[in-house]
Amino acid sequence: MHTLDKPTLLLNTKKCRANIEKMVQKAQRNNIAFRPHFKTHQSREIGNWFRAYGIDRITVSSPTMANYFAADGWNDITVAFPVNIREIATINALASTIQLNLLVESVETVEQLAQKLKAPVRVFIKADTVYDQLVEHSAEGWGELIPDAYLKKLSQEHGIVQAPVAFIEKI
Repeated sequence: MHTLDKPTLLLNTKKCRANIEKMVQKAQRNNIAFRPHFKTHQSREIGNWFRAYGIDRITVSSPTMANYFAADGWNDITVAFPVNIREIATINALASTIQLNLLVESVETVEQLAQKLKAPVRVFIKADTVYDQLVEHSAEGWGELIPDAYLKKLSQEHGIVQAPVAFIEKI
């Protein structure tokens, strides 16, 4: 290992595959759609290990990373960080070829997307938990903040549920 001169992914293949299988089974047991976040491995090869267990949707950290995985055939990708409107060209290119899901945290971002998007996307509204309770936000909760015309222009709006860590650990 002393010859490594740049960040290099080193992992126990057997343990990694077993962990993937365990998470897939846990999600199935609890009737939860499993959308793993590929931010750590950023590897097409490891992505294919997930595919072998039937995973067909993923989460990434940026439109650039979404491009990387879309080029490998992933066609339902969520970008887990709030939209940077300066990346609209990349967002439009992706949205024209895959089901792209974006995270928004401001009305201004929704307005910009409504004006600049050239293909439909799904929009997740960033929500925070309050007092460690499960909280769900949807278009109804944002109705007074975001004009319906913007939400309709974006094609589809989905609420996002964020659960406290204690809740997730019980699953």
